[in-house]
Amino acid sequence: MPAVYDHHKGIPNVPKKYNLKKARSKAIAVVDEDGCTGCEACVPFCPVDCIEPVPLGRYPDAVIPPVSVR
Repeated sequence: MPAVYDHHKGIPNVPKKYNLKKARSKAIAVVDEDGCTGCEACVPFCPVDCIEPVPLGRYPDAVIPPVSVR
């Protein structure tokens, strides 16, 4: 009979706080970039904190860049 080795012997156990899953938000943010004026009034009111300004290179002709969902 072959010998049985414990290959996980040197690996410590992960603390329980890192094994717990975070609850997902039940709200979803949606932004229509074509209809956005770029005022960014929606950013502080986003319930899931995922709205951010579009990178400047995406709309080179826009005076005020729109926002998008991260």
